[in-house]
Amino acid sequence: TTTSPAIGPDGRIAFASSKDGGSMELYVANGDGSGAKRLTSTRNAVNTSPRWNPKTGREIAFISDRAGSPRIYVIGADGSNERSLLSGGGHMDSPSWSPDGRFLAFAWDSEGTFNIYVADVATEQILKLTREGRNESPTWSPDSRHIAFQSTRSGSWEIWAMHVDGSEPRQLTRGGGRAPSWSR
Repeated sequence: TTTSPAIGPDGRIAFASSKDGGSMELYVANGDGSGAKRLTSTRNAVNTSPRWNPKTGREIAFISDRAGSPRIYVIGADGSNERSLLSGGGHMDSPSWSPDGRFLAFAWDSEGTFNIYVADVATEQILKLTREGRNESPTWSPDSRHIAFQSTRSGSWEIWAMHVDGSEPRQLTRGGGRAPSWSR
């Protein structure tokens, strides 16, 4: 099984795969698929959802359940400096780098439902951005001023956007919407 491809700023591909017969591990390969290099090495764990730091291309955020529940980890694109981003429990998902590569937005179920948070990668300080409904799949606008996300706050899954500090949330779709992305 190979899944979750992500193209880096230099054209390389990060992906999750169980191609070596064990756990789902992270790999990086050239844009044509050649030269695949395994980045993670875990037993009985799932490592998935790699996301390149868009500014530097030197770091990859990903989700791993190696500590029990899924959490966000960051690893160098060469396999060095692997670390857990936050030490809190609960279920983390959908890491999304800010365009300047300093922050990660993510969904976190730490209190019984998923909400959107932003973490400063260097200091690990976090800010909770949402509080009503179930909120998932955050994605940064190209100008770093807004975050789009999917939410059930209006009764069904719809796409919403807010300022990066969580203020002024507004519903963008009516009649359903999931997995938002921005055009450039």
